[in-house]
Amino acid sequence: MLSSQGRPLAPGLDRDDIPDATARALGAAWNELLAPDWPRLRGILERDVIHRAGLLATYGWRRAFGSLTAGLHWDAGRIEIRTLTGPSHRIQGAQLTLVPNGFGGGWLSLDPPRAYAYHYPARGTALRELPSPDGVERLIGRPRARLLRALDAPATTSQLSRQLAMSLGGTSTHLAILQQAGLVARARSGRSVLYHRTPLGDALTGDPEC
Repeated sequence: MLSSQGRPLAPGLDRDDIPDATARALGAAWNELLAPDWPRLRGILERDVIHRAGLLATYGWRRAFGSLTAGLHWDAGRIEIRTLTGPSHRIQGAQLTLVPNGFGGGWLSLDPPRAYAYHYPARGTALRELPSPDGVERLIGRPRARLLRALDAPATTSQLSRQLAMSLGGTSTHLAILQQAGLVARARSGRSVLYHRTPLGDALTGDPEC
């Protein structure tokens, strides 16, 4: 058996059961490492895609690319990734895909000359590990403080529920209370209802620039 580069495989890998063994190993890794946390990660990734699409539609490519991660720069159609080393690639006419990831860091996937992908860290990936300010938690309670901090960008009830691993009913109840207190507001976008922080909510989180 030959590798994809045409070189003979190592004797230990020249076995008929390698595909099945690899599939079993990947399945076990998924079940043990990712599946328990996938609903939260999926919510984060979905929110990030919506946020980037909004930036692109409102401000254009420069803003959409410039906010992906530190070290990435867009200049007159030229993309510079200062945190990565390697040869330059001309992707004119090729497919370029932006892929959010929930693991931090960034990397390139290359299939020249047809397609390229840039994997970037999604916003809010580490949100679960970031504690809310003690004063805010004591004032409104930890679940509502987490929701308030998670609303650094508009989100639906279901997106927040998945991201914070909270029940849908509990999320809805807490959002209603935050709305009554004037800390969040809601607006319809197509078929979805998006919640966002009010200026008062921004001030309470100490994050008025979000």
